[in-house]
Amino acid sequence: MNDFDINYIASNHSSLKNPLTRFQFVEFIIRIASEKYIKNGICQTFTEAVNLLLKSGLGEVFDDCEDP
Repeated sequence: MNDFDINYIASNHSSLKNPLTRFQFVEFIIRIASEKYIKNGICQTFTEAVNLLLKSGLGEVFDDCEDP
């Protein structure tokens, strides 16, 4: 199982088959930022890590989504 699957299950508290709720999605994004930037010593805070994750291309994906 890769890191994304582990973080998804940890955020979802069940399995890969269930969709995430809004707060679980935010938790998942924070977990990804933590894995990518905090554990590797690139950032020291979660705020820095999430901002860097959003600036690294993830923000463009969100921009392409329609506004509900």
